[in-house]
Amino acid sequence: AKLDLVLDIWDAGAAIVGSMEYNSDLFDDSTIALMLGRFEALLRSIVQQPDARLSALAIHTDAEKQDRIMMETERESSSRKRLLTIKPKPVQLPDMASV
Repeated sequence: AKLDLVLDIWDAGAAIVGSMEYNSDLFDDSTIALMLGRFEALLRSIVQQPDARLSALAIHTDAEKQDRIMMETERESSSRKRLLTIKPKPVQLPDMASV
C-alpha cells in the first residue's frame, strides 16, 4: 500500500461497495475487520437516524455491545460476591450515660 490506510467506496447501482487497502506493518486483519464493522454500524445508524447528530450515532457492532453487556454483568456479579465475603465487625459505642 502506498498509503497507510485507504478506504474506497463507490455506488454500484443496487448497492454501495468498497475496498480497503492498508499497510500490514501497521494494521493486522483483526483491526481492519473491527474498523470495517464499526464503519458499517455507523452507516446503519445514519440510515436509521438521518437527522441525528454525529455524536448520537452508534458506532459499535452488535458483538461489541454484547461483549460489553457480558463484561458489566460479570463485573457486577464479582462485586456482589466480594461484598458477601465481608464479615460484619462489632463496634463498641461509648456509654451515653457517662458522656
